[in-house]
Amino acid sequence: MTSDKIRIALFPGATFSDLMEILQKHIHFIFLREVNIGPYLYYLLKINIETRDIIYVYNQWFDEDLVSLRREPKVTAVEVEFEYLMDDNMYDSEVQQLWNLNGSITPSQNIPITWESKSFTGKDQTIAFVELEYMQIKHRDLVKRVIQDNTINWDYSRNSPYPTSPSPYVHGTYVAGVAIAQGGNDFCLVGVAPDATGIAISIGRKATDSDCASALTHKMGKIDIYNGSWGPKKFTSKFMHVPICEFATAEGGTKASTMCA
Repeated sequence: MTSDKIRIALFPGATFSDLMEILQKHIHFIFLREVNIGPYLYYLLKINIETRDIIYVYNQWFDEDLVSLRREPKVTAVEVEFEYLMDDNMYDSEVQQLWNLNGSITPSQNIPITWESKSFTGKDQTIAFVELEYMQIKHRDLVKRVIQDNTINWDYSRNSPYPTSPSPYVHGTYVAGVAIAQGGNDFCLVGVAPDATGIAISIGRKATDSDCASALTHKMGKIDIYNGSWGPKKFTSKFMHVPICEFATAEGGTKASTMCA
């Protein structure tokens, strides 16, 4: 497995100017962008393929250029950036049979009973939906539940404001609908937490571990739940055991709950 990117972190007090001075001595690496993971700042660097080959991931601890970079006094971490191409079919063939709420199918989740007896409807709770694809945030059942500010919603795969998907038939729309679809509008279904607020985040099908970690600490302190419905075998099992993602889950978990399935 190879990679053409790395990320580094500097000790507290070091600045972007310090990074530029370091890179003047290490010409095999080119600055790409900053990566915020919770309160911590990383710098994403690209391999200069004109001066060296890409990195063999499992030889990173013996790679002379990486070893040299780690020895810089102001550098606290140098890690290879992993990237995965996901090709799962995210369409739910049972989308018309989503989560029965009326008790006619057993076992029932007893959601209406929870609404009535406990008043647990998601009020004052914010859920970040971290998706491989997108969500139609202007869908009739979501437009009043999902924040419509595309500088708060974010696309980490492009490091840009979130695009509004023109089609309702995308995985993020299904997942958000199960959770927060508006109730009382006489349209389609109602979510299990219809009074919760949603935020839309995409990490894309060609996602890196930095994208994943950034998404799981997005707007940390303002999010109550991070939801990642990625599928346990093809995606979650890869990312959630990468150290930086484990760190992000733990860091985000100090402020919110993280659910990946």
